[in-house]
Amino acid sequence: MKIRHLLLFVVLLVIILSACAPDVAETPSPTHDNLIRPSDPVYEQLVWDCNTGDRIPDSISDDYLIQPGSGCDSWQINRYERPFNAVAQNEYFPDLDILSAELGLCSSDEIHSRCSSC
Repeated sequence: MKIRHLLLFVVLLVIILSACAPDVAETPSPTHDNLIRPSDPVYEQLVWDCNTGDRIPDSISDDYLIQPGSGCDSWQINRYERPFNAVAQNEYFPDLDILSAELGLCSSDEIHSRCSSC
């Protein structure tokens, strides 16, 4: 009998406390203002680069150093890339090998760029 009274008391207490709880407002969903795309840019500058991966043999030893081909770098205008690991230079990263890059403007004078890689 005491257990039944205790259980009834707990149920009533939960009902009373839940009725007194403040209303919880719904969380507003985030807006996506940054997804608004400006007018299509006009790409006027195009730069080509060498495919470093084309110059790498199919099987390389641990002491093989990957080097960019002659004419791929332009030290005078600071155009060079290294799509391989820095110290050992024996692992090629095709996603970092830039093949071309373009620059353009849209009507609101924003600068846009796009790159292609292997």
